[in-house]
Amino acid sequence: MIMFKYLLVITLLFSQIFSYCIYNKFTDGSSFQIHQDRAGAGPGKAFLKHMEEGDKRCCNYEVRDCSRNQRNDDETRFVLFLYLAEGKSPSPVFGKCTTGGAFIVHGTSDEYYYECIDANGISTISRFQDANYFGNMVDPV
Repeated sequence: MIMFKYLLVITLLFSQIFSYCIYNKFTDGSSFQIHQDRAGAGPGKAFLKHMEEGDKRCCNYEVRDCSRNQRNDDETRFVLFLYLAEGKSPSPVFGKCTTGGAFIVHGTSDEYYYECIDANGISTISRFQDANYFGNMVDPV
């Protein structure tokens, strides 16, 4: 795990690839659908993917569909529809991160959280927040 973080930070700091990446690091087979809620993209164009355990997906922040201002420091909100092991499907949740690093979902169906690593390699670990109170929620595909 420490080696993964070290390599990720090195990649973020020295890479010429202008993207942020999302990782599913669940350890019990849980998956999720993730939707970038504040990309500034038109309907149907923002980042929207289903991610199984171990998946990695990236989005170029120089493309408006991935970053409203096409910068690596735009704050964005990711809404997740969780498909947890043992058939649990709680209410949608969201987490905030920037568009020039990594958004990593960790844990199991009993205990899960996310890590945001910005373009400078600064890591912040946070708990998801309930997304039900937002009027502009998207339905899972």
